[in-house]
Amino acid sequence: MSSDLVWTLINKHNAFKVKSNGITLSKEAGNVTNTHSYKASGIANVQTVGVTTTSTQKKGFTKTSVVATLSNGKKGTRVANTTHNYGLRSKVNKTAQADNALDQLTTQSYYRADLTKFAKKRAALLNKSLRVKATGYKKKQRRRNNKN
Repeated sequence: MSSDLVWTLINKHNAFKVKSNGITLSKEAGNVTNTHSYKASGIANVQTVGVTTTSTQKKGFTKTSVVATLSNGKKGTRVANTTHNYGLRSKVNKTAQADNALDQLTTQSYYRADLTKFAKKRAALLNKSLRVKATGYKKKQRRRNNKN
């Protein structure tokens, strides 16, 4: 099916469509901007870019990382082959490397270069949300003994 036909079918009635304060948003996978538009739609477009977080558990610890997902709808009958996940660095000083990786995946390989800016912003926000604040040692306050 053509992507224009799919968009006309799902434009008005869609399970992922959310209306809030007069703004129409979308919760679908592969939609980097979360706007309900043909350009950003993860369902209607053959090639989509998504940035999400994934959690893995090893030896009792949970590791959360940022993953870029690119889809290729040409192999639509084989669902396992339609998406490819690429891990991005999620450390504080590695955000520039994540930007470069997203640049290579999209712009330099001619794959939806129009969504690169939005994917970089989303990856930066997800990296920021994964940071854990260092909890410092709190010194106990001493009480004064007021004896008069």
